[in-house]
Amino acid sequence: MRQSFGFLAILISCAFAAHVQGQDVATVGTVTASGSTVIVPFYVRDVSGTALGRDQAAGNKIQALSFRVSYSPAAAVSSVSFTRAGITAGLTPMFETSTPSGSTISYLGSFNETSNLIPFNLDQAAPGDQVLQLTFTLSGSATPGTVITLTIDTSASVTLLSNQAGSVSESTSNGRLTLVNGSITVPVPAPTVTQIAPSNGPTTGGTPVTITGTGFQTGATVAIGAVAASGVSVGSPTSITATTGAHAAGAASVVVTNTDSQSGTLTSAFTYTSVSAGSADLSISKLASPSPVSVGSTLTYTLTVTNNGPDTATGVTATDPLPAGVAYVSATSTQGSCSLNGTSVTATIGTMSSGSSVTITITTTATTAGQVANTATVSGGEADPSTTNNSATVVTNVTGHTGATADLFITKTDSPDPATVGSNLTYIIVVANAGPDSAADVGVTDVLPAGVTFLSASTSQGSWTLNGGTVSCTLGSIAKGGSANVTIVVVPTTAGQLTNTATTGGSDTDPNTADNSATATTAVETGGGAGADLTGIWKKVKRSGSNKVSGRFTAQNPGTAAARPFTVTFYYSTNQTVDGGDKLFQTSTVTAGLAAGASGKPIKVKYTTKKSIAGKYLIAVVDAGSTVGESNETNNTVVKQIS
Repeated sequence: MRQSFGFLAILISCAFAAHVQGQDVATVGTVTASGSTVIVPFYVRDVSGTALGRDQAAGNKIQALSFRVSYSPAAAVSSVSFTRAGITAGLTPMFETSTPSGSTISYLGSFNETSNLIPFNLDQAAPGDQVLQLTFTLSGSATPGTVITLTIDTSASVTLLSNQAGSVSESTSNGRLTLVNGSITVPVPAPTVTQIAPSNGPTTGGTPVTITGTGFQTGATVAIGAVAASGVSVGSPTSITATTGAHAAGAASVVVTNTDSQSGTLTSAFTYTSVSAGSADLSISKLASPSPVSVGSTLTYTLTVTNNGPDTATGVTATDPLPAGVAYVSATSTQGSCSLNGTSVTATIGTMSSGSSVTITITTTATTAGQVANTATVSGGEADPSTTNNSATVVTNVTGHTGATADLFITKTDSPDPATVGSNLTYIIVVANAGPDSAADVGVTDVLPAGVTFLSASTSQGSWTLNGGTVSCTLGSIAKGGSANVTIVVVPTTAGQLTNTATTGGSDTDPNTADNSATATTAVETGGGAGADLTGIWKKVKRSGSNKVSGRFTAQNPGTAAARPFTVTFYYSTNQTVDGGDKLFQTSTVTAGLAAGASGKPIKVKYTTKKSIAGKYLIAVVDAGSTVGESNETNNTVVKQIS
């Protein structure tokens, strides 16, 4: 039979029995348990019904009983005692001893009464009086799966008194006492379910959820209401991730069933909400900073929830079950409120208009060295056309602290700048160590900005990984005065300005963390493709006196494609070519570029010399080198003679 107590369940198999010609010392009744205590009852009964003429007799008594029971492993039991149930006064003290022997303890219990004897009824298979019992107190090492073996050895004997005859004593020495042994098994406990997050989702299903509790086994199944969840993954004995199925509106219980068929239930824990006619594509992104981080330092998670529309999202909730290896400090949200349930942070955001975003900041302390993976999810009351972006994971390296001091600093450059939509943009990151000690466990984290597509990454030492839009590099050790490089190649997808920040850190004390991050800002243009044609025209060129000249130059793009930003360089020359003997006197940059077929704003040009300028030349060179694939580079130089 199985009884439950606390977190343990006890299975008693046979317990133990000693057979005496016609009588048994045997288990009887119900094995009871309370806390970590297990009580095994036994008694004396008549097996044959006629032995020794004592059947159908009243007033039979047990005068003496002596036995020895051994149990193994000894560490699984903290104590054992022998008592006589139902008799509370006038008892002669019993003799009890315990003797350790390796992993086994032998326990001797005996009594010999001259009065106040223990009654028994020989003619009943199960007597009414539960007269004798062993009490086992299990220790903390009696974990699920532990088997405690019980053995009665040859010291067992029993003396019976009857109202019809004198006493009868039997023992193993005369060959008429046989032994039956048994065991106590501590099985695996049933799972418990304490929380599901988020706790609501649409009736259409598809909501990613995280279930927390205890005792989860690999291969466990999850049902939410009467519907099995999909994508069940047992991350640890305390955490399961899954996706809800379609279900009728209303509250539903969460049931986790292990492979041994034991289950745990959290009643009415998840609420299915009716889906409105609207549609809202909710997404979530997640950053960890710093990464890597040393044990004992602050680790901050930043979650961004966005409603990509097309409609308003209602009942928006973001959930972040914090992993082992970090300790919660605080949580805030730019909208709504945050709460902590166990180790899970829930942000109740509420209503979000299309295109809006909410930022959630969770502050923790890194407690254990190693890799810490943290996943956050978001859900709302409307149909979500894309659930693949409803969760985000970030992995952080948590390093130990060596006690050394190393001043790490980082620089970042971008090339080319400006960049072009559809063309490669390369970031070069250099991490250096100014000492005074060697730096250990050095890492770099680069969160790629929106508007780029990742192409490749490489490191001069160590390795790199890509998780979502974050490049994480593990560089290892950098000696004092040494450095390591990281190269990341992306492709811009939209025109505008890109801002990209990389951070570094290690396991040693850094006396100056202000230089542990570096940012590159890149202009991205749509033009610069084949078909652009940069040239220009001189206007209003006139001489003042013999040595001064002024005029206006207008850049032009008669080509079929836009030109990205370019430079016009102005020379004074005695001939019509730029050959090294000329005077560069002015430079102007057209930062906006030129659309196909367009002309720029006139550039004012002035030059003064000590000699006569009559008959000399003004030369404008439109920098075709900044325009990739220009269709005509022969007209980049525009000459005007000074009359």
